[in-house]
Amino acid sequence: MHPPDHDIIAFRPDRTRSVDSDETFTGDSENFDELLAWVQAKCVPMVREITFENAEELTEEGLPFLIFFHDPADTESVKRFNLLVANELIVKRRKCWNLNKELRAVNGHGSKVMILFLFSIFFNRRHQLSHG
Repeated sequence: MHPPDHDIIAFRPDRTRSVDSDETFTGDSENFDELLAWVQAKCVPMVREITFENAEELTEEGLPFLIFFHDPADTESVKRFNLLVANELIVKRRKCWNLNKELRAVNGHGSKVMILFLFSIFFNRRHQLSHG
């Protein structure tokens, strides 16, 4: 993966939550905007974990949640949920975004239609989510 005497920028996803492969940045590393866009796309996961510690931060984004609760012993279901989101739900989200762009052209509003895809361990969530 790494040629001698040549710097690379690579992304290695969390194997416990994703089936994605390692990926090397192939763009111009001198182009800040291009590199930033690639890093943000790779480092902000499509499906994030919601915990008691980060729930308030996620709520502050002002977006609706779709939360997949899973058994802590079942890590494969999280991988399947990631695939489902990537292969099915993101396509729907893009269609909503395209529709919303058309609506914004008509009514002038700038809001995006989006949703946060999250997962959480099932135990003890009833107690924690009731504090919201």
